[in-house]
Amino acid sequence: MISEKLKIINESEVFVVGDLHGDLATLKSILKKVDVEKAVIVFLGDYADRGEYGVEVYETILTLRRKFSSKVIMLKGNHECYLRVGDESIPTFSPCTFIDELRKKYRTGWKTKLDEFYSLWASLPLSVIVNRKFLLLHGGVSKRIKGIEDLKHPTAEIEEDILWSDPCEMNGEYPNPRGAGILFGPDVSKKVCDVLKVKTIIRSHQPHLPEVIKNGYAWHHNGRVLTISSTSVYGGISVYVRIYDGTIEICKV
Repeated sequence: MISEKLKIINESEVFVVGDLHGDLATLKSILKKVDVEKAVIVFLGDYADRGEYGVEVYETILTLRRKFSSKVIMLKGNHECYLRVGDESIPTFSPCTFIDELRKKYRTGWKTKLDEFYSLWASLPLSVIVNRKFLLLHGGVSKRIKGIEDLKHPTAEIEEDILWSDPCEMNGEYPNPRGAGILFGPDVSKKVCDVLKVKTIIRSHQPHLPEVIKNGYAWHHNGRVLTISSTSVYGGISVYVRIYDGTIEICKV
């Protein structure tokens, strides 16, 4: 089955959750404040690794998704990037602690569970457009995105850009020190927003930035790009976003 890479939604209220990285306590705190029966909640990826409770984070979100169906959207992050080599699922990122967590918690059944997760990761969309104003994704954008069809049917290069890229403050595109994706400047985010006819890009992927650790978020590109973090594993502030009536509200956990 071909997965749907882009979701387009029109909702009066949408909540956006950034990287969790196995932070179950923060996830539970957010869910106490979000009424999923009335609003849509979008997770930007990176559910496991680094924190101790990646399995429980997945189980909590998947239980919520089974109960509320289209009200819960899970996006793919770079920590959901695995290659299938024979009957093995190999992470394309480092460090990966989730496989060791599966071994510990599922023991002899961990490989079967990893296969289930691999199927989940392969099915996750890459981006969401909310109310024709907000583009939600994990990492970033690039000049390769020339229209909405590039989000609906992304090439492997565009998928890598979406999952791995980071904003920088110089115009243009540059190699990303991560070794995947790019660094994209204000001119690139403006061009992508213009062709997609959206106003703001909301992303995660950088919970380690000093400003994000301090505040839980950071604005880039004159307010065109917003980075959020919803995890405490880096020792910083955790936030989530409420989109309501066309505006963005940053909420501390």
